[in-house]
Amino acid sequence: MAVPINVGALIGGGMRLVWVAIIALGLAACGQPVRWQKVDGPYLIVAVDADDQTNVSYDLGDGGGAVGRIPSRVIAVSHSADFVTAEVRPSGEHASAEFYYIIRRLDGVSVDPSVSVRGPLGATAFEQERSRLGLPLPKPID
Repeated sequence: MAVPINVGALIGGGMRLVWVAIIALGLAACGQPVRWQKVDGPYLIVAVDADDQTNVSYDLGDGGGAVGRIPSRVIAVSHSADFVTAEVRPSGEHASAEFYYIIRRLDGVSVDPSVSVRGPLGATAFEQERSRLGLPLPKPID
């Protein structure tokens, strides 16, 4: 049988208010991204826990939900009416830049990213795609 505990008697009346405030602040901070920055239309730059986790996501339009499109660690992004482009710097000392682009007309809330996202591409392959499709050159993010 569970025995009720009088929290106020354990930590004192004044301290109870302090603990409630600390717990409330801690809960309010849970799940809040460190970066939620608009790119264009439904596209966002999102970092959930740290800036080195920055990715490009699709805003679900529900006031807080987004689904990933281009994985971490996005360091540059750009857009046009037809495309969103990004440069990614994978972790690792000798990792080379990778490039991705999103075909906007193929993308949507319930679209699997494999349908609308192309990449990873090396620098040479990305330059060929830029020439062929008129992709915008990714610009460093703030």
